[in-house]
Amino acid sequence: MRGFDESEFGPNAWLVDELYRQYLADPDSVSEAWREYFEDYQPRTGNGQAAPVAPAPAQAPPPEPRPPAPAPPPAAEPP
Repeated sequence: MRGFDESEFGPNAWLVDELYRQYLADPDSVSEAWREYFEDYQPRTGNGQAAPVAPAPAQAPPPEPRPPAPAPPPAAEPP
């Protein structure tokens, strides 16, 4: 597996890490170019060693749909 050192991406290395976590959670959530890059990607620590990858945080399920609001009462008829 390949990795990168910070000199490849400079101050944007954090972004690559974030995209990689996103890729681990859902490969289709990143572009095809990033999917190809991450297929053999191995993050590295500052000492050049492969870093263990923490799993991406679980995403919260979508909120339950709310039931429709009740219809207003019919208008009162004049007497």
